[in-house]
Amino acid sequence: MANKEVPLLYNEYRLRALENALEENDSSVELALKNTLDSLYRKFVPHTERAEIESHIQQEETAAQVSPQNTVGVFHLHNADGDINFSSRYVKGLFQFAKLYSEYMQFDVNQYTVDSVVGYFGEHRILDPELFSMVCDTFHSSENVSVIADIDFERGNISVLEKGADDWRTYRLSDVLSAVRASVRQSDLFDYERKAIFDEQLDGKELEITADAASEDESAPIQM
Repeated sequence: MANKEVPLLYNEYRLRALENALEENDSSVELALKNTLDSLYRKFVPHTERAEIESHIQQEETAAQVSPQNTVGVFHLHNADGDINFSSRYVKGLFQFAKLYSEYMQFDVNQYTVDSVVGYFGEHRILDPELFSMVCDTFHSSENVSVIADIDFERGNISVLEKGADDWRTYRLSDVLSAVRASVRQSDLFDYERKAIFDEQLDGKELEITADAASEDESAPIQM
């Protein structure tokens, strides 16, 4: 992946004071600078260009991971204005989605249609409701679907069923965002180490979805 360092000279006394202040607020200079650059990126780079760029980034990230190239993630995105089903070759799990959501999507989901947000998932295939339902029904026996996720932007929830898991898990998107931010605070970790931190942060944050609530809520995850 083409990451580039941004050299910056800053007075050491100011830097030390800033480091101490940010540490007290569970942050760091690196994270604060990254957030500032991300804010400038979102402000000055048009949405359509950002979507194309994130598609390329997702492709590079996936190519660098040791995972079968023929597997996909399957997603249902919806808000008050519409919904869409699709598969993605480059977002194959909750952790990958969380990074994507944290770095690029969270500021756009309430400004653009779900159709526009799909562009952040890289190369994808739109699925009609019947095919999406079939994928859900055959998930446990399928070899090429690694995750199914139902993302409700209106309520701010995500429900996921990942390969190897028996049941759906539902989280608040805000908790997913906090977990992935905690996983990137250290700059010298491998991706699997970040995922371990991410999983630890989400432990115990699952929402309780009762049978009655699921039957009343049209956005509840599809049960297998």
